[in-house]
Amino acid sequence: MFLAPEIDSIRTRILLSVNKFDHRNRWWGTGRTLLALAYCSVLLLTPMNALLQSVAGVPGPRCEGVRAASALCIGDAGHYNEWRKWTLIAIFLLVASGYRPRVTAILHLWATYSLAVAITLPDGGEAIGLIICGLITPLALADNRRWHWSRPPGPLRSDLASMSLVFAVALRLQLAFVYFDATIAKFGNSTWAEGTAIYYVVHDSGFGDGGPLKSLNLAISATVLGTIVVSWGALAIESAVGALLVLDRSRKLALMLDLALHVGIALTIGLWSFGLVMIGGAVIASNPDRAYRQNQVPDGKIRKPDAEPVRFSWGNSCFQLPVEPGAHSLKFVMRYRGIRFDIAHAQTIANIEVGESKTFLVSNGWTNQHPFKFREIGGV
Repeated sequence: MFLAPEIDSIRTRILLSVNKFDHRNRWWGTGRTLLALAYCSVLLLTPMNALLQSVAGVPGPRCEGVRAASALCIGDAGHYNEWRKWTLIAIFLLVASGYRPRVTAILHLWATYSLAVAITLPDGGEAIGLIICGLITPLALADNRRWHWSRPPGPLRSDLASMSLVFAVALRLQLAFVYFDATIAKFGNSTWAEGTAIYYVVHDSGFGDGGPLKSLNLAISATVLGTIVVSWGALAIESAVGALLVLDRSRKLALMLDLALHVGIALTIGLWSFGLVMIGGAVIASNPDRAYRQNQVPDGKIRKPDAEPVRFSWGNSCFQLPVEPGAHSLKFVMRYRGIRFDIAHAQTIANIEVGESKTFLVSNGWTNQHPFKFREIGGV
């Protein structure tokens, strides 16, 4: 079939992505810690009576329906709020410490859910934080280390890698949607569309600039050019973060822009917990997905240096591999796109015909094994 090469290429790319995927590194640990600390800051710096303030005559916490599963609602809702508060703080600090990600994964999700659905005056960070926490829970369940700061003791099982990769991609798409949606929604407001929004933000009597950058922001907003550049610049950064997060080689740039955006917002009008949630999510989404791997061979290095080479092609890539003519097995180590492969072929390879396909058993050096076809394009 004419689609067979394309399907095979897609399958190969997926298998390569799964083989190289391992989120268990310090990017993952840092992002997860930031998410937990964001919620700690809410509980530590905000009185419970402010979080549970009556809205439209309805007192907090909100415990109707599925909200009843919140830690703020279980038992006698509205009572023992300080005990509930410190219980949640203890959970978030345990998560932030990095101890046993697999064990604390569900506790982290429950504590995040408890705060997001039950308080009456959320600032927006709680809602997106709950979504982010839900998407990273499978990644935490796949992480069986004692501390999420430590080096992985071995490879990530292929089934766990497949599951984790799906949710990591989902997180990137979700954050990209959030930033694109925020940009598009702002253009529906005349002040953002005209480029004058920063003027009204800085001079707002209730939520205006009271931070350390007040004098600078007042000076910038006093000029037409400064107002337009900052207003539209914020929209440009949001759009860029959304686009760059889904591109493999641009995620670090997306993270830097995200840091600049949310630190700037926090220094101007506050929203520190919201900023920590978005930065924590961006750190995890920007993860290069490569944990330290034991027994790696350097790029371009192939073992058995004394053997004669045979050239093979895989897709559009060519490899020169060491082969012993007349041998009844072919075993060597190679790297492709930063991934180590141990390749073994149990048939004689003394007289391989040009253009002939051979199936090799490829593993990532530990447990995962997948068959790949290498087409021989040259002789010894």
